[in-house]
Amino acid sequence: MTDSYAKALTERIAKSMLAVPKSADVLAPEVLGAAVGELINEIAELRARIEALEGKQ
Repeated sequence: MTDSYAKALTERIAKSMLAVPKSADVLAPEVLGAAVGELINEIAELRARIEALEGKQ
C-alpha cells in the first residue's frame, strides 16, 4: 500500500464516518449496514482509482 493510497483511504473513511448520525439510531442494524456498505464502496472506488493510476505509470 502506497503512502498516498493510505492517506486517501484514511481521509475518505473519516469523511464517511462523520456522515453517520450520532444518536442511538446509529446502533440500528440497517444504519450500521448502510454505513459499512458505504465504507466498502469508498474503499473499492479508491482501490480502482489507484490501480488505474499505477497502471498509467
